[in-house]
Amino acid sequence: MAWPWVVSRTEGRILLRMAFESGIRFFDTGHSYCGGHAEELLGEAIREFGRQQIVISTKLGTHPVGRFGRVRKGFAADELRSSLNVSLRRLGVEELDALFLHSPSELDLEPGIAFLESARALGLSRLIGVSIEPHQWRSPVITRCDAVMIRSDAGDPVVAEAIAGLRSQGKHLIGKRAIRRRRPGLRGWLPRGGRRADLWYWAREVKDRFRDRSGAATTSEDRMPGASLVEALKEFDSVVFGSTRALHVAQNVLAVRSSGIDPSAYRSGGGPTR
Repeated sequence: MAWPWVVSRTEGRILLRMAFESGIRFFDTGHSYCGGHAEELLGEAIREFGRQQIVISTKLGTHPVGRFGRVRKGFAADELRSSLNVSLRRLGVEELDALFLHSPSELDLEPGIAFLESARALGLSRLIGVSIEPHQWRSPVITRCDAVMIRSDAGDPVVAEAIAGLRSQGKHLIGKRAIRRRRPGLRGWLPRGGRRADLWYWAREVKDRFRDRSGAATTSEDRMPGASLVEALKEFDSVVFGSTRALHVAQNVLAVRSSGIDPSAYRSGGGPTR
């Protein structure tokens, strides 16, 4: 939602404020998201809400290339250090609640986690973790993490195994890509509306289809809004989602609250807990 040509800065600030006022307290971003605009926008929100009111996480290891969303990966210590310094400046904070490696390869895990450990020792993040593919949970270095972010599809045997294995290690589990709507037939190939954000999501979905990268359980359009988040929270401690519509945020919060979970229980300093 932070690309200026997709959602205006004003719209982005309104959406973040609406999410906060609805009770959402956990905000996740990444160094490369929207070429850095996402961290800058969240930084503005942090100053408005107050640092101690929210839980903040960001991810390192992917680096923006150009202005239009291309990224490259790099997990060398000097690159991660430079990215972290930039991210802290954009967010306007001295310490993060959680710091993740962003989709590292098997070879990147050891040096990447070693860097995160050094950042934690310096007081730059309370928790460290990785955003990975489910099968990577078996890597021995994952045991050194506090939190792990994987895609939310417990119906997939690989994901289910990862959840069970990480639970046995006592990790805080964060589910990503819990919502991925797919419409049947021709409707599934058409944009949902004429807004720039609708066209952006449509283009990304078409690209993912050609790459066969569904990456998440799908929900039908007639399913209760937020139902995927409620289902994911049965398996995960936290779930992240993105949206460009205030209505979607409100529906998701309502669904989660109706299930008996209060999202406003999150607080900085106590960590993202159920």
